[in-house]
Amino acid sequence: MIKNYFRCNLLFLITFLLIGITSVYGQCAGSDSFITICNIPDSDNSSLDLFPLLNGTPNTGGNWSSDENLPIFVGPSSNGIVNLWQITSGGIYHFTYTVNDSSCTDNQATVTIILGGYAGEDNFQANACEDDDSVNLFQFIGNNPNPHLGGTWADISNTGALSGSIYNATILGPGTYTFTYTVNSVGTCPAQTSTVDLTVHPLPNPGSTTSLEFCGIDDLANYTNVDLLNYISGQDPNGVWSEDGTSELNGPNDTEINVQNIFNTSGYGFYSFSYTVFPNHPICHEETSTIPVIIRRIIDFTGTNLSIDSICEDEIDTHDFVVNFNNLPGIDNVPTYDYQINYTISGPVSFSGAAEITRANPFFNIDDNFTPTVGNYTLTIDSITVDDPEDIVCDIIWDLTTDFEILEIPNLEDASIDIPDICVGENNTVTISNANLTDGDYAITYEISGANSVSNSINLTFQNGSASFDLDNSLLQNTGTTTLTITGISDDFCDNSIDLSTNFEINPLPDPDNYEIIIENSCFGESVLVTINDISNINQIEIIYNISGANGLSDETITLNINNNSVEFTIPATTFTNTGTSTFNLIYVTNVETGCASQATNTKDFTLYPIPDAPQAPTPQEFCEVEEATISDLIPNGNNYLWFENQTSTTELNPTTLLSNQDYYVSIISNDGCISDKTLVSVIINQVPPVNLIQDGASFCGADNPTISDLTKNVSVTNFTVEWYDSNGNLLSEDTPLSDDTIYFGYNIDQANNCEASDAIEVSVTLTNCDTENPDKEYDFFIPDAFSPNNDGINDTFRIKNIQFIYPEYEFDIYNRYGKLLFTGDIKHPEWNGETENSSDKIAPNGVYFYVIRFNKNNKSPKQGRLYLNR
Repeated sequence: MIKNYFRCNLLFLITFLLIGITSVYGQCAGSDSFITICNIPDSDNSSLDLFPLLNGTPNTGGNWSSDENLPIFVGPSSNGIVNLWQITSGGIYHFTYTVNDSSCTDNQATVTIILGGYAGEDNFQANACEDDDSVNLFQFIGNNPNPHLGGTWADISNTGALSGSIYNATILGPGTYTFTYTVNSVGTCPAQTSTVDLTVHPLPNPGSTTSLEFCGIDDLANYTNVDLLNYISGQDPNGVWSEDGTSELNGPNDTEINVQNIFNTSGYGFYSFSYTVFPNHPICHEETSTIPVIIRRIIDFTGTNLSIDSICEDEIDTHDFVVNFNNLPGIDNVPTYDYQINYTISGPVSFSGAAEITRANPFFNIDDNFTPTVGNYTLTIDSITVDDPEDIVCDIIWDLTTDFEILEIPNLEDASIDIPDICVGENNTVTISNANLTDGDYAITYEISGANSVSNSINLTFQNGSASFDLDNSLLQNTGTTTLTITGISDDFCDNSIDLSTNFEINPLPDPDNYEIIIENSCFGESVLVTINDISNINQIEIIYNISGANGLSDETITLNINNNSVEFTIPATTFTNTGTSTFNLIYVTNVETGCASQATNTKDFTLYPIPDAPQAPTPQEFCEVEEATISDLIPNGNNYLWFENQTSTTELNPTTLLSNQDYYVSIISNDGCISDKTLVSVIINQVPPVNLIQDGASFCGADNPTISDLTKNVSVTNFTVEWYDSNGNLLSEDTPLSDDTIYFGYNIDQANNCEASDAIEVSVTLTNCDTENPDKEYDFFIPDAFSPNNDGINDTFRIKNIQFIYPEYEFDIYNRYGKLLFTGDIKHPEWNGETENSSDKIAPNGVYFYVIRFNKNNKSPKQGRLYLNR
């Protein structure tokens, strides 16, 4: 350690000399130094004074601090003494000395400690018990100083039970196992390893026990000489016995007990006998097993009986059902516990409940939620339990049941009366059902009111809650609503006044003699509509009818709903095979709702007209789209022809309906209004597409003198004839010259069907599309060298023909021989008429003038020349 110290100081001195003497005078804290300490357990290394380690001549009175903020200074930090044994792991640590002196240019210096790792001391006598699942191996390798953290534990014996520093001794059990702990090298300090030999000691085995439990005392006489060794197995020898609650054992080695004597001495209860064995090493604790001896009580209710009073039905709401326990067992056999009772009641109404009794009050009330009806009931005690905090009762013996009855009072409250509606003149039957009555004979009284009035009584036999009796039609002479009310019922024991009633109808018979039958004449092949009017007081009717005459139909039955005293139905067209007059015969009429029926003699004649033959029509029929042809343009046509959109349509097309490419159907209607079958006519609408001009097809160069023919050549589709019109609708010939910025209208003509397009193309022609940049194409234009503005119509103005097409931005100036500007022209002012613009004398005299033309396109140079004016 001393050699390392001087080696570090020498290195510091050499560095100091290399830096230069000029820096020494400012180092009032000394200069940095290094020290390596490897022998951690050496007591001389437990603490270290840092100040002497500083190089140079440090001032005193400064303060020390640790870069790692280690709280290991002994006393104030100004002392500079650190406790190395408080550092928990090897490594490099920095301690800085600071002098608070404003005259110092360098007031800090650092001592660097390279601290080797410490793995602790070997321990070859470590001990643990086999039930310890968390043995910390660090406890075996020393604590002054403590081994450093951050090392690695190794399971040399390959136990598989080591996790970090924690060994689980429960996995492999007893044995001796080796483990090592290694900390890494630090600087020149080598790695260190400590070894732990851990011996795991076995737990003592107190054995496995079984208990002696007795329910009741009948069998105790067989257990007067019980050897406890028969109720324990697998125990270590040399253990000692002890007891709790008895005095049966004569010492720690006595194993025989008398259970009968235990009961005779101490009675029912819980008793225990324990066997304790001791460990072979104090690291383990002693172990004890216990043999329980339990003597429990049986409670016997044999000889006890129950009683419940029977009551009448009308007492149910006010009566408390009390269950009495009679002849309870003597006090010696039954303890003074509170008993919890669970019971069930069987009978017409089932019920389950719970209650509590005591010896002082051996009865309970049945729960108020029990709402019995008439009948015989049985109450059975399902279970008896006791409040047994000592868990001393093992069984309760009982067989407790009793019967009681709810006597019925005759009552028809829940019954129903069924009396069907009848037709006037019929007998009727009254049926009483769902009566809550015992089978037997009963007397009832009843009254009839409403449309009829009667008071009467009758004896009835009820079976399964039902009985019936007849009402003669002599009591039911009037139609309308009639009410039957049962006013009383009695049996051999009880009478009861009741009010049970129901209504029934005595319905009238239908009156078909007043019905009106309407049947319109129809065309053959159509269904026939039958209307019957004046049907009063009926919502649904069933009729039987037949047909005679030109057509025949046997009796047919049909059910119909009445609407506003009227009904309609159709007779299918398939019913009729002949034209001519037939007769509808009404045979029988039934009111479906009431079932009342009457015979009928109503008849009605009707005629079926013949159907005309389908018309002849040419097909296909062609039209031009531009004609906008309508249904009225089809052949044949007229007031007796009907046109339809499809074969099944019944809606006639309006004559103004525009035609389209599809099939249409035509029928003829006779004077009787009968329509023939439909004839198919295919319609073809010839469409001609509009003119399609190629891209830039309306752009020309006026110098080429284009015509209508050139415009036609720019149409993309050539299998049509194109006709061109001006804005006034005038047809233009092919040699008509085109005009700049003029709109033309073109139509395609299909010569095959002589149809023209319905839409025209609107073309705005431009004549300024002249290719002046193409050297292969030169456009010439004539510049006159003379003109005569004398208004004779010949050369009256100076004009450059066609220049506006080639150079639409051109400009020209007219000068006199003195260089004075007389006129400026362009595409909007293309002509000079010999008058000046910039002179008081408006008329230019005869003579020579000069022009300058600026083309303003493609950088073409201006052109100048002479012009002779002669009036």
